Amino acid sequence: MLGPQMSRPPSDPRTCRSVQRARFALALALGFGAASTGSTGLADVSTTLESDEDGAYVYASRSQTSRRVGRLAPGSPVRVRTCGEECGHVGGFVSVEPFGFMIGRNLRPRRTERPTRPEVYARISRRTELRAHADGSGRLRRMRVGHSIAVLQSTLGQSFAERPDGSFIATSDVTIHRPSTLVGERDPRGPLGFFLQDVTLANGRVARRYDRLPVERVAETIVRVAGTDVPREFVRVATRAERDHEIPANAFWVHVDVDEQVLTAYQGDRWVFATIVTTGSTGYPTVRGTYSIHQKTRSMTMVGDEPNNYLVEGVANVQFFRAGYALHSAYWHDHFGVRGSHGCVNLSPADARFLFDWAPPSVPEGWETIYPQRARVDRLWVTVD
Repeated sequence: MLGPQMSRPPSDPRTCRSVQRARFALALALGFGAASTGSTGLADVSTTLESDEDGAYVYASRSQTSRRVGRLAPGSPVRVRTCGEECGHVGGFVSVEPFGFMIGRNLRPRRTERPTRPEVYARISRRTELRAHADGSGRLRRMRVGHSIAVLQSTLGQSFAERPDGSFIATSDVTIHRPSTLVGERDPRGPLGFFLQDVTLANGRVARRYDRLPVERVAETIVRVAGTDVPREFVRVATRAERDHEIPANAFWVHVDVDEQVLTAYQGDRWVFATIVTTGSTGYPTVRGTYSIHQKTRSMTMVGDEPNNYLVEGVANVQFFRAGYALHSAYWHDHFGVRGSHGCVNLSPADARFLFDWAPPSVPEGWETIYPQRARVDRLWVTVD
């Protein structure tokens, strides 16, 4: 992934003056005097990405060389805390809520919000191309079989479904993903067995796939639940894990058992959650060790290079614990409890959302990403065994 380029002041004096005039207009629109200092008023504005991507970052101080503590998506709302004389200068910074600073020239008065158009995700099932118009005219670019993309749900009944960026794709060339309905267990009271397939128990009850029951005994080849010896390969067992010595006593943390394909979550020493996951497949093992989350992102596109060329849009509730390795939602498969990822820890959409909302820090309103280590705030810890 290419890093963002550093911004440079325009070399043309006329361009400098035009940018200064634009910043002066912004200051007036926000209700701040461009010639005043120390203003503490608040105003709603939106970020917009210019050619320089650095404009979307939130910095720890009024310098692009300071720590990047967060990032905003294009058009996301952010509340400005102070905007005085700097609003009229190229490269000036403004203070934003709840903390940090942004480059002022990439802020604009907030525009009328557009209604949200629900998206669904689809797998490209045959060779196809994006089109410029709803009638299928205007070839844009080829799309690769197996890639997963977003389309607007309201347009699925048409011959060409619209995408959020305004392009179109033939509905006959895509297959809509059906996300898993798996939901983990809150506040487990003891060892739990998650079923990977339907099993008829001794009492005549049928334990359905993803059901979970208290575990009575675990042996090499069987797990006893509800008085029934179930073959070991049909059940994943979640048990309480010991907190690693690196993890602070009262921290929020999760333990990922790669052999068992189980994730358990804790606040301090209180067990609060258990579920089954999908970790790295053969050749792409999930890295082991103890880490703390360094990036927490609401939604992103994930891509992989050859020979595993993949593209997945709309990966939600992403928490990176090491470069290239994250806890995140997986809407494109329903094979939890079995290895199969490219190294990340895949969770069902419901489980990924729970962990994202439960674990500190919260991603501030309007922000797309927070970098907890750089922001020096409490964060989730992850142990992979």
